[in-house]
Amino acid sequence: MMALFQFEFKKAIKQRKILWLIFIVLLIGSGVFIQNDQKKSLRSDRASDRITPFFSEIGDTRNNLQTLSREGILDDAQTLQLEAINDIGTALTLWKVAINNEKWAYTPIYEMEFWEGIQTYENYGGQFSKILGMERDIAIQKNKWMVEHQLSYDDELFPISSGLVVNQVADWFFSIWGLLILLLFFGTIVSEEKVQNTWLLLKTQPITKWKMYVSKFLLLTLIVVLFMLTVFLVGLCIPLLFSDYGMNFDYPQIVTFGDHFVIISALDLFFRKSVLFLGSSLFIFSLIILFSNWMKDSFSTLLFTTLTLLISYLITLTYTTMQKIWNPLNTIYSLPLTQEMTINEIMYAAFFSVIWSAIIILLSIYIPEKNIGILQGKTIIKPFARGNISQRQSTIQKLMIFEWLKIYRKGLFMQVTIVILLLISFHFISTFQESKELKENYLNKLNNLETEHELLILLKEQVTAFEQMKENDKIRDNRVIDWQITEATKAISILEEEVQLAKLAYNAYQSSNWIPFHQYQLFVNRLFNEEFETGLARFSIKKETGQMMLDASIEEKNWLIKHNIQPIFTGEFIITPFSYWNDQEKEFWEEWINRNKKVESNGLYILYSLFNQYYVFILMILLFILVGGGLAAERGKNATIRFLLTQPHSLNSIYHAKWLTAIGISLTSSIGFFAFTIVLGILFDRFGDWMYPILVYDTTSIADASHYEGFYSQGMGFHFIPIGEYILQAVLLYCLILVFLLTLSHVCALFMNQLSVFTLVFILSFSGYFTGTALFSRYAHLSPFTFLNVEKIINGEIAVTLNNSSITVTAGINMLIISTIFIWLIGNIYTIRTNSKL
Repeated sequence: MMALFQFEFKKAIKQRKILWLIFIVLLIGSGVFIQNDQKKSLRSDRASDRITPFFSEIGDTRNNLQTLSREGILDDAQTLQLEAINDIGTALTLWKVAINNEKWAYTPIYEMEFWEGIQTYENYGGQFSKILGMERDIAIQKNKWMVEHQLSYDDELFPISSGLVVNQVADWFFSIWGLLILLLFFGTIVSEEKVQNTWLLLKTQPITKWKMYVSKFLLLTLIVVLFMLTVFLVGLCIPLLFSDYGMNFDYPQIVTFGDHFVIISALDLFFRKSVLFLGSSLFIFSLIILFSNWMKDSFSTLLFTTLTLLISYLITLTYTTMQKIWNPLNTIYSLPLTQEMTINEIMYAAFFSVIWSAIIILLSIYIPEKNIGILQGKTIIKPFARGNISQRQSTIQKLMIFEWLKIYRKGLFMQVTIVILLLISFHFISTFQESKELKENYLNKLNNLETEHELLILLKEQVTAFEQMKENDKIRDNRVIDWQITEATKAISILEEEVQLAKLAYNAYQSSNWIPFHQYQLFVNRLFNEEFETGLARFSIKKETGQMMLDASIEEKNWLIKHNIQPIFTGEFIITPFSYWNDQEKEFWEEWINRNKKVESNGLYILYSLFNQYYVFILMILLFILVGGGLAAERGKNATIRFLLTQPHSLNSIYHAKWLTAIGISLTSSIGFFAFTIVLGILFDRFGDWMYPILVYDTTSIADASHYEGFYSQGMGFHFIPIGEYILQAVLLYCLILVFLLTLSHVCALFMNQLSVFTLVFILSFSGYFTGTALFSRYAHLSPFTFLNVEKIINGEIAVTLNNSSITVTAGINMLIISTIFIWLIGNIYTIRTNSKL
């Protein structure tokens, strides 16, 4: 048994998959730390944002008490309160100074003095209202923990200390993404044996079936452990080498359970994440081994496993009885670790995952093997159309046909096509359901706004209460109450207008009249932009969201009204990245985004969402893996390049045939997938509005130009383009990016094997994009990798963020074309100078 395990381990080492896995962890872990280190300059600002509200309340309270002191009417309790407030102010000032001077070791000490002063102040009858309840308890206990363990403050959003970085890297890898990486590398551990016919060889040896399966499962367990250990070491070593925090795993982490919480160390949190991820990984690998027992190829195994997990997930979501700790699927889809699980729940969840894994492995051992295949490629097919070679066709044309039929014969094209069509269909179904639900909820809100408008109801109750106070008050001077009634009446008047507009919007929508609907949303935008006299009601959100969001939302409604466009639900505002929500308001910001995100299943918008939500990257990656190998795909165990060397064709012809075939297949397939997406929308919803507005940001230099026709806001400009124009630009950029990457991979394939080609292209793309957008922003427009982010190139976000007005769609088109031609010339010159004939 041990000898078989050693054999499997040596085989995995020789395949170098473990080394590539370690490299990916190192690469992404380094990226996480570099990103955090880039944000280090703003650490003081983020820390200051937390305590800024404290200054206002402490200052107001001190001024009030000092006023009473000067008037000589302070009682004994207020005298003590004033002394406590002065001590609090001193501690708060020292806390602020420590933050400004980045003396992170002192900030917990001054924070503790601040909370001790607050406790003293409240013991004397005062009240501090900026932070209350469990939020205050968490802050106090966390600070106490840091002082007891002599810890320095670190920015938990962008940390650079070892304990927090380890957990941040773990959040990335101990999740669905980490499981996918493991599946892609090691999910074919049995099916690969069948494809390469080594499984038959193993079965001829005096090795029992249970030993083969158990040894492979133990190998997978060891790989998962090595993977987790790598994540830990990467998260530990990089901060140790490049930061001043040292080895520190005692940093406090908050685990909440409803209305109570506990504080654990960063190391304890990592351990909990590891245990949960280990159990989930073992369960999925046991499923892989079970399905490998039935399937004859890797694609069928992975597809069947994915579909099983997806269907099981939907069942788990549907039935609450399935959402229990004994169900490993409930655990998998909660990764990374949710903060609401106790250590006992985590251990039980991992235990049940291991038990289920053992049961599934036993089933794999005792269930008879089968060889089920899904969409197997044809093994016998004529190499050219109808078996004939046309004399009119050029050598490259003949080779292109040969390359296409080779891909088709392997069955890979149909497999990738089915996976992509399933992904698009699943995205459409989920979007269709969500948009239907959002539309129903929003229209119900409009219809019931009069009876459910909490602020309007509250104001009316206040006016009634004020009027009763006037009737019962024996004092004739009711000026304060009269003012309250007047201001409340102003607010009621504006809110009643909102209710009336909501009714009109609802009724008009039912009769397909879109204008009143947009007018209602425009009224809400203007209301929050403080364009009306609202009395006691306050709707200001500029401080958090920024003026850009309000201005863009207003102009969007004007565009929608002008072109009479059917609404897309839900929310009245456009979400922009230029907001000012601080870390403490993160939950409110996420809620705001969810409340205002737009979801629609019409043809144009569902295609737009593929780019907006980056689904096109999945499509691009799958097509790239399918046809991006070039000549490298002819190397390996079945080195068909040896056969090609015997044929009367030049290396240049083979190179161009593979390159052109790859481009043709990928572009034609992509256009087909985009068309399929639109057809889905048309069949189940509608085509969509070509003129629907998409927000585009403009840099300051563009907005300041005398001929600028857009809108100026928040120190920059913005304008709108029709969604149809956006889609045309996005598809064009996507196609050019795909051609560029395929050209790069085919040139690299002249010198290295297939895995190295894919890895190198990935590294170049990642590092090129990061270098251009993070390190050399002034010259980012000169790099083709900058334009990989299609969404942010078209909407101008990258240009505005980097303050580089040269980053435009036109510049991207030009740079991608020039780069593609340059790389193609390198490959062309190399293959021409190589005199080998194939």
